[in-house]
Parts: sequence; C-alpha cells; structure tokens
Amino acid sequence: MLAVAPAVMAGPANIIAAHVECSGDFCRFHVTVQHDDTGRDHYADGIVVLDGEGKVLGHRPLRHPHVGQAEFTRTVQVLMPKGLRQVTIKAHDSGHGFDGEVMLVELPARNGS
Repeated sequence: MLAVAPAVMAGPANIIAAHVECSGDFCRFHVTVQHDDTGRDHYADGIVVLDGEGKVLGHRPLRHPHVGQAEFTRTVQVLMPKGLRQVTIKAHDSGHGFDGEVMLVELPARNGS
C-alpha cells in the first residue's frame, strides 16, 4: 500500500476571489484563499500582490493554519505605483509554494494615475 503525505493530499493554495478598493496611492485587496490546511506541517502561509513584471508590491503573511476552513479572506494593503492598471495575486503554501491558481485583478481608476 502506498502512503501519501498530508502535504500532497491537501493540494496547493488557490486564489478564488479578490475585491479591490483604492484610495489615493493605496489599494486594499480583500483576497479569498482556498486551501485544505492540515496543520503546521502544511498550510497556506502567505498572499502576495505582484506587478506585471513579478515585483512584489505587497505581502500578507499567514502565521497559523486554518484547519477546517476550506476558504478564508484576508486583506493586503499596498502602496501602488502610478500608472499600474493590473496586478497578479498569488497564495503561498508551505507544501507547494506558489503552485496554486492565481488571479489577475484590474485596478479601478485612481487619482493621479
């Protein structure tokens, strides 16, 4: 019989929804992550917001597992570069890294951009 480690069974962390609110130079991303955290050995441990070239604009560490919550929403606040129109949001998990589903988010028009 082949045993499968919990990290493999849980799968990668996926971004399944994102809502953005911008005011001035800052945007707040309300990001919903889907992941079957199994405990400290394998859990979604971060969310990043990236520009079109892959530069990290904002990071939200997730410091504990969300066992029993297949989905959860957290907020990332980001100082946005002028002229940026779209970002990529990714979730990281301790077993698979950034292998999950990502989301491209169009930014609303902001003053001065």
